[in-house]
Amino acid sequence: MADSAKLDCGSSTPEFLPLIIEVRANEGMPRSQASQVPYTPIELAIDASECAAAGASVYHWHGRDSISGATIDDPETFLAAAEAICRENDALVLKPTTGFNRESAVARMAHIVALAERCSGYVDMIPLDNFSANSDAWMPATRSFGSDHSVYINTRGHIMECIEIARGLGLPVSLACPDIGSIRTGICYRDMGLLPGGTLWEIAFSGPSMPLAAAPSITALQAMVAAIPAGDPWSVLCTSGDLLPLCGTIILMGGHISIGLGDHNYARFGELRNVHLVQKVKAIADIIGRPVATPSEARTMLSVGTS
Repeated sequence: MADSAKLDCGSSTPEFLPLIIEVRANEGMPRSQASQVPYTPIELAIDASECAAAGASVYHWHGRDSISGATIDDPETFLAAAEAICRENDALVLKPTTGFNRESAVARMAHIVALAERCSGYVDMIPLDNFSANSDAWMPATRSFGSDHSVYINTRGHIMECIEIARGLGLPVSLACPDIGSIRTGICYRDMGLLPGGTLWEIAFSGPSMPLAAAPSITALQAMVAAIPAGDPWSVLCTSGDLLPLCGTIILMGGHISIGLGDHNYARFGELRNVHLVQKVKAIADIIGRPVATPSEARTMLSVGTS
């Protein structure tokens, strides 16, 4: 098991590195399913500030049209959001998305470059999806796919070019990996000298409506963690699915939590805001006895600002 949490199960009081709680604020979730998903810069700023006060240290968001909720990745949309977020809370580690399928890595990273050039505090880490996958939505009620041709494409050349752009900006990356093969590929990037030790690995599970990865389970988690280089930080997310039942195990194993209404509406709890999910994760950590990382601690643990 990766030893990033310094967990000593033989002692009466286990020692943990602090838990990083990342908010996945708004992904592609429509307001018809989660009415409190933040879209506008002001909504994102309020959401980020609430989450930081509750214990979050990393904030990840997508550009969304304020009326339709459509995803957009033009630089001005992200600049407006980053400016508003930093006005409310300039301590959070900011991790804006790199967007969806684009014709080139340069095009996909254009808004990231614009953020970095406008202000060093507008982007602290760049998330990269280190995989390609069939991404058709599954509808359990009708036992059918909504389509049969949707593909999320990230060639290795594309990802390596994104890593090079990130290095040129002096920014660390995280690698989202839905399977062991994508972790092995990331290790190859390290062997090539593209990635430093200590890169954040994001184990990506998926829920019933998006069967592109393993469902969240202890067995799958153990297998994925075993493939991660020892000592590297790792986090877990679940796109289109409920991560909360696995959070206690993740926290005990030394991982970090990436959660938000952008991935799942958590309707079983009623109408939630992202801050309520942060509070639930912190409550689990409090029961276990693992401290929650401050943004400053998260920066140190994620090598943010060290390039």
